[in-house]
Amino acid sequence: MKALGYTDEAYTSAENTLKFYDKQKDATNFINQLNNSFAPTLESNAAHTFDNGDNKAFSFNSNVIFPVIN
Repeated sequence: MKALGYTDEAYTSAENTLKFYDKQKDATNFINQLNNSFAPTLESNAAHTFDNGDNKAFSFNSNVIFPVIN
C-alpha cells in the first residue's frame, strides 16, 4: 500500500497486524518508518573559499522540507 502511495491504508494494515501479533517487530518498525518519513527536516550548509589574491567567497544554503500526506 505504501509503494502505491496509499499511506492511510498502509497504516491501517500495519495496525491490523499488531491486533493479531502484539508488538510484532516488522509492523512496529514499519509504523515508525512511516512516522519518520513525514517529519519536517531542515538542512543547512555553509562554505568559505579564498585564493592568493585575497579574494573571499561565502556561500550559505538552507533547505526546509515539509512532507504532505495525500
